[in-house]
Amino acid sequence: MVDVAVSVIMPVYNQETYVGDAIRCILDQSFRNFEFIIVDDGSTDGTIEVINRFDDPRIRLIRADHGGYLSALKLATRAAEGKWLARMDSDDLCLPDRFEKQLDFLEAHPECVFVTSAYGIVTPNDKFLGISNHSGWHFVLPSDITHGRRLFCDGCTMFDRKAAIEMDYDDELGVESPLWYRLLQTGKGAVLEEPLYFVRWRMGSLSRGQMKNAGNVHFQVRDRYDNAEIVGIRRCDRQIGISKNEKRAVYYNAAAGDFSSARKTAFSVWRQSPFNVEAYKLIYIASGFRRSKSVEGPCGVIFSPISSPFEKISVR
Repeated sequence: MVDVAVSVIMPVYNQETYVGDAIRCILDQSFRNFEFIIVDDGSTDGTIEVINRFDDPRIRLIRADHGGYLSALKLATRAAEGKWLARMDSDDLCLPDRFEKQLDFLEAHPECVFVTSAYGIVTPNDKFLGISNHSGWHFVLPSDITHGRRLFCDGCTMFDRKAAIEMDYDDELGVESPLWYRLLQTGKGAVLEEPLYFVRWRMGSLSRGQMKNAGNVHFQVRDRYDNAEIVGIRRCDRQIGISKNEKRAVYYNAAAGDFSSARKTAFSVWRQSPFNVEAYKLIYIASGFRRSKSVEGPCGVIFSPISSPFEKISVR
């Protein structure tokens, strides 16, 4: 194989509806010197058939028994050959200059072992929410991860392969936040404030499903790797009632005008918590009776409806 600068790693499990769009976003990158490692985690739908439609020598498909999201990521990481690893989730989208801008930043800031970016939202039916464009950037602080103040998503992160292998993923916590925290022990991390990535916000996705108790992840990372007591921070051992991500799925989809997806999530929440008054509020929002022109995301980020930033968005 020709030397590659970037290894794109993408785990996939039963994503026949969206994986084609995710692959197209990677193949359409303006930066071309990469390999694209897709680990199929034992899909049982038509995911493999969709992947096989793409005839591109940069794609390396690895098929594995179903072992979970993190297991697939570890397999991809060890199969990679590039200096940098670029994450991608199989139902998300990224802009065509994502790699180019991230690599330019890393070249200009050799002290960084990872760079990521702000993100927008894409609904299950391809409606978009964006944030105001910014041209700046900022370093990631350990407290951004241990106190739930981070403004980036895992799928848009580009990071040093050798450092990642040395630090490794945390099997017990089962999410990627511990890796970003531990990488900060070897160098700096940074967030580009321009949104280069769009998260597909739906409760059926792998990442949303795993993150039902996402509000506690930062506590778990701090307890395991930095257990200093912080005044004013209260820990919940488990999520009770309706999760933040379930609420966000309804609010984001409704704000973007994707009411069918908002209703699907709202009624699913109601079936799980039929005596919770908040479930009825979500049904009201999902029905479109009170459509907001903007919606607040994590850490005060404001999302607003935008037109599609992609010329085309379907190989489905």
